[in-house]
Amino acid sequence: QVLNQIAAEQLDATAQLYVENSAEVLTLRVLTVDGTNVMQIDQPGRVVDLSTLSAGQYVVVMQTAAGTFTQYITK
Repeated sequence: QVLNQIAAEQLDATAQLYVENSAEVLTLRVLTVDGTNVMQIDQPGRVVDLSTLSAGQYVVVMQTAAGTFTQYITK
């Protein structure tokens, strides 16, 4: 089931996010904890560059055909 296979993992706390099963992700958004959209990528690759973001906590929202997955990260 796709719902159990979508995950984002930080490869490097300052620069990269690894997206497991990225082919299933239609849209990946990165939001600040107050909900401001700071990045949106349609059909992201396996590695997402976060180097342009300031240090802080973010919410990663991944939209797939099976649903929406949310994960918190710290940069």
